Amino acid sequence: MTYVDSKKAVLAIYEILKKYSSKENPLSNVKIGQYFEKIKSEYDWNSECKISRNTIKDTLAKLQEFYGEDVICCERKERKGANGQENSYTFRYYFNRDKSQDILSDKEIVKLIEMCLSAKNLTAEEAKKLMERLQKMMTKEQKDTVKYIDDIPIKQFNTNKAISNNLEILRTAIAKNREQSKQWVTFHFNYYNEKKRLVPRKNKKEGERIYRVLPLRIHEANHKYYLICAMKKGDDYKLYHYRIDLMTKLEADTVKKTDVKLEDLKKRLSAENVSDYISTHLYMFYDEPRRITIEIPKIGEEVNLTFLVDAFGVGDTWRVIGFKNDNIVRVQIQCSPKAMKIFLMQYADKNIKIVAPDDVKEQINKELRESCEKILRAVSEKKDR
Repeated sequence: MTYVDSKKAVLAIYEILKKYSSKENPLSNVKIGQYFEKIKSEYDWNSECKISRNTIKDTLAKLQEFYGEDVICCERKERKGANGQENSYTFRYYFNRDKSQDILSDKEIVKLIEMCLSAKNLTAEEAKKLMERLQKMMTKEQKDTVKYIDDIPIKQFNTNKAISNNLEILRTAIAKNREQSKQWVTFHFNYYNEKKRLVPRKNKKEGERIYRVLPLRIHEANHKYYLICAMKKGDDYKLYHYRIDLMTKLEADTVKKTDVKLEDLKKRLSAENVSDYISTHLYMFYDEPRRITIEIPKIGEEVNLTFLVDAFGVGDTWRVIGFKNDNIVRVQIQCSPKAMKIFLMQYADKNIKIVAPDDVKEQINKELRESCEKILRAVSEKKDR
């Protein structure tokens, strides 16, 4: 019979504690010995190789000394030895992931798996592979709690397999632009057609349109990733945003542009300005935001504006400007008119009324009437059939 050497013993017992132990499931020396029989096959060690109780005890003491007793934990009792002296007896060992600086706890891994389940920047294949790798880092008893990942609906993930590469290129460009490098990128911007395929947008004269932008920030909104970037419009550069999962043929552009003032664009994209930019582009519409005044009826005695905070946050994008009477609150919002139309439809039950400016009011009211008429016609035609 051959016994495992001390180096292999440290490796084996450390892996056993990580894989099979927890505060709720501590291991005895006997149990560690049993798991050793299982783990040695993973390292292709001699099948005749054994580990003694003394080696297990000495190795656990060394691991506690190296990692600390708050990471390699155990219960401790005092008992009298053969000579009548008090000796410390240790048992029920476990690896405390919550205290380890190098290992994620089961709770942290579960959170990462749940983030993968809702990630829109991953394809189904990428999500499954990542979650399987995370599962391998969990203790055996906790793996059973995340078996539901085998039943993930594919439709919730991204179908554009280039998205991971897109994000990598954009992150690299953004990092360079923070250092005044002015790294531009080009891409085709697409939409899904009736065959559920990405199709590039086109110019009438030039065919497939190539977008050339200066990447400045990546932002997540409505469960989609957007690139906030600068693009030339007339003699100036303005901020625009594009969905990253709708980009194809994205690549770094080597052509240098010297007329763009990067520092000015950076000021426009300070943390506060980015927050305002996102808030004023509700639902990520592309039209120019306007200052719009709406009237909101009170609910009983309460002024409940939670839905405004949910949509626009608590910044300066919106503010209460007064009361029309005891029952109606007036609010001014900096918002895209197209987004405001959708917002009013979404909260139609709140009887919100748009009052200014006149051109926006007339346009939105006209579009809302037309939308309602189309719905009523469709319902009427259905009844006549």
